[in-house]
Amino acid sequence: MSVPVVSVGNLTVGGTGKTPMVRELVRRLAARERRAAVVSRGYGATTGRGESDEGALLASWLPDVPRRAHPDRVRAAREAVEKDGADCLVLDDGFQHRRLSRDLDVVLVDATEPFGHGRLLPGGLLREPPSSLARAGLVVLTRADQVSAETLAELRRTVSRLSGAPVVEAVHRPVGVVEVPGGAVSPAGFLAGRAVHAFCGIGQPEGFRGTLESLGARVVRFDALGDHHAYGEDELDRLLSAGREAGAAISVTTEKDAVKLTRWATSERTFAYLSVEIAIVSGEAELDLALDRVLEGR
Repeated sequence: MSVPVVSVGNLTVGGTGKTPMVRELVRRLAARERRAAVVSRGYGATTGRGESDEGALLASWLPDVPRRAHPDRVRAAREAVEKDGADCLVLDDGFQHRRLSRDLDVVLVDATEPFGHGRLLPGGLLREPPSSLARAGLVVLTRADQVSAETLAELRRTVSRLSGAPVVEAVHRPVGVVEVPGGAVSPAGFLAGRAVHAFCGIGQPEGFRGTLESLGARVVRFDALGDHHAYGEDELDRLLSAGREAGAAISVTTEKDAVKLTRWATSERTFAYLSVEIAIVSGEAELDLALDRVLEGR
């Protein structure tokens, strides 16, 4: 491409935090006065608007940022530059996409399940072997706060053996509980001590549960559905009813799930979602240096 390309990807199927990381990179590029566009494959369209879950989430987070989704990501990238005026691109879920060249590969590794049970698909969750980290330009260990210091240190040593790239640590930081419908926002600490029914259709459901429990929530029922789950209106009713029967004071889902459910919310059919962002807790200077080098080099 004629503009810098930064890819965000991972080694495994499931949620490592790619979408929040895309938002974080777009914000950092905007702070450098760059007009970034997000380019994706656009897997699945389960939101009711012909859009992927991740695309709908990014639209709510970054309404003024161009987004192009197409199975031909080279075409999407060219349109972002030629039609949207992008002067840099963030490639969402691009580590295994080899046709579009990139200037920086940011690879996310979930500290709670870093290498997908050590097996490639279909026996495990790995899309490609851990040795592929050798292609990474930057490795981000996500959910770094959900494992022990010893486990995190061992993971850093393993990653350093596989890749010469700088290693950054990040956490999924809850920023609020948002009521649906209505949009009223409470601090994340609002869940402390409350009986909570949690449900989600994401790739790493236990990470969501761990985040809720870290906030002091008492999870009295937990429904883990498949990644990119396509909800139905009746199904939402069944989920909310099951939560009430379990004694929950509130039903909480992820923001990624909420974008698919909001259309059915009413005064009698209420739930909430946990708003979360990626926060860099170690290695921020390495991340900024990697971005600056990409922009200076192009």
